[in-house]
Amino acid sequence: MENGGGILLQTEKRDPLRIGSTEKKNQGSSCKKDSCPNKKDVSPKLGNSTSTSRDLENNNDKSSNFRTSSSVTIKNVPSIIDLPQLEEAISVFGKVSKAFKRSVPNGLDCCDIEFKTIKSCKTALSSGCLTIENFNLAICPLQSLETVTIRLSNISSATAYSAIHSTCASCGPLEGLVRTKEDVVVALFSVKGEEDTKSIIKRLNSAVIDESNWSAHLHDSEAPFVEMTDNADPEDDLGLQISERMADLKSEIVLSSICIEDLEYLHHSLLHLENHARDPFADDVVVLTEENFEKEVGQDRGALVEFYAPWCGHCKKLAPEYEKLGASFKKAKSVLIGKVDCDEHKSVCSKYGVQGYPTIQWFPKGSLEPKKYEGPRTAESLAEFVNTEGGTNVKIATVPSNVVVLSADNFDEVVLDATKDVLVEFYAPWCGHCKNLAPTYEKVATAFKLEEEVVIANLDADKHKDLAEKYGVSGYPTLKFFPKGNKAGEDYDGGRDLDDFVTFINEKCGTSRDGKGQLTSKAGILESLDALVKEFVAASNDERKAVFSKIEEEVEKLKGSTARYGKIYLKAAKSCMEKGAEYPKKEIERLQRMLDKSISPAKADEFTLKKNILSAFA
Repeated sequence: MENGGGILLQTEKRDPLRIGSTEKKNQGSSCKKDSCPNKKDVSPKLGNSTSTSRDLENNNDKSSNFRTSSSVTIKNVPSIIDLPQLEEAISVFGKVSKAFKRSVPNGLDCCDIEFKTIKSCKTALSSGCLTIENFNLAICPLQSLETVTIRLSNISSATAYSAIHSTCASCGPLEGLVRTKEDVVVALFSVKGEEDTKSIIKRLNSAVIDESNWSAHLHDSEAPFVEMTDNADPEDDLGLQISERMADLKSEIVLSSICIEDLEYLHHSLLHLENHARDPFADDVVVLTEENFEKEVGQDRGALVEFYAPWCGHCKKLAPEYEKLGASFKKAKSVLIGKVDCDEHKSVCSKYGVQGYPTIQWFPKGSLEPKKYEGPRTAESLAEFVNTEGGTNVKIATVPSNVVVLSADNFDEVVLDATKDVLVEFYAPWCGHCKNLAPTYEKVATAFKLEEEVVIANLDADKHKDLAEKYGVSGYPTLKFFPKGNKAGEDYDGGRDLDDFVTFINEKCGTSRDGKGQLTSKAGILESLDALVKEFVAASNDERKAVFSKIEEEVEKLKGSTARYGKIYLKAAKSCMEKGAEYPKKEIERLQRMLDKSISPAKADEFTLKKNILSAFA
């Protein structure tokens, strides 16, 4: 509780790990091999951390040499997760050029990752988290931090270690802690600079715990790093107790990490919602507020401003078009494309007479007297208006297509690939039916863009007449399907609505997507394992091991994407044996909560597959 602006804490338990404790000292004579400190060096050097590195480009392996623009930090990594596992998992966002893992005194590891491209780094940061072996790990920007050592004295002998740890952790990012005397503690904190250090020391000096007012100051670097009590044996007491205490803390933190993983995910999801752009162009529209409106608008450039409300359906429909407009005019120095959230900044909207949403107004250079836009709400029409008013000549940027464009150079490589199912549209640029099909066909390609074995492609048959003739194309558009097992091709005679295409591809390719590209409840389910799962669920605890072995045998027979699903089955069965019958139900509920948040499509696929497969065990 607070006391005069400081921290006041009453504790009840004595510290079970008191340096010089007779009970603990006696236990030290039978320490385990792996937990005993080196007899030649028992002083704990808290400032040092063990590290593992993998330099994929023969570069220096120190994380301080990482390019911060293309690097991230994965925090709170349990020691059971090794560097190769982290590299494999993080590579879903892009190719990794360098990785560095360090074990810090807080009991959990950190891993710094440098990607080959800045784009991969941004993708990883927008995801916000990584799931490995049921641990949810935060992905954060790589920051250059330093560690400072602070000496705390005048600590009451009645104050428990846990109370000291909690208090220090509340004052700043605590990295390590050692109680060197009854009334003295040495603590390590991560700081960005001198101001952080001063702030931490100020808070620690205000701490009043068990009627003792703490005294905190920077540790003298020339003094021995750890002071020991007169009755403390340096070999059998101090080193052992610190080693064991750090091991205990590590276990406690790992357990806490599991217990609070839902809160961590919620936090990352909220950050993702706040920072993640709705599409690649969203950052190109300037966000205007009560504070910056007149600094940005009415100055040395013209401005088109959308006044909107987040809940407005028409505003949502306009959003992608307006964001395309912003991307197109990004480099036009004489024009600003901006927007104002009228729910947040009512005074601005009221000042400029906004009565409905969306309202779009043009503010000429040097003027705050707007002209209302009354034209169509398409990127092209808006661009034409801005070009006229602002004297510019900007064309709308096009969104990258997910349809693979075929030519004589790549046709055989793409279409005749025996590992891919390929749908090809043979079209002509002048064909009206082809133009009408184009938006739907793009949606089909987008829906299946995460399916590595499915390709949605098109070929300009007017330009490549020899290929069109080879495959019997006599009208446009003609659609042909080239499955893995029939590269001669077969005609597509189905409907041309999005749902018609999606149903066809799911049936022919064994996929389970809907029109939005999301996995359905059937995704990942393998009929070949269903009977064994039912047998597993019905079996007793002793019998489950035998059934688990049968599942392993069946999984080994699987190939391609089914092999991936098989591994999820095995993990689910193993977790059921280790965590009990309630595990599937609780895990399904947790995964559903994650799916209800704003997460990347790749993460949504991962969670949906796990949820679907776990449903067979529930």
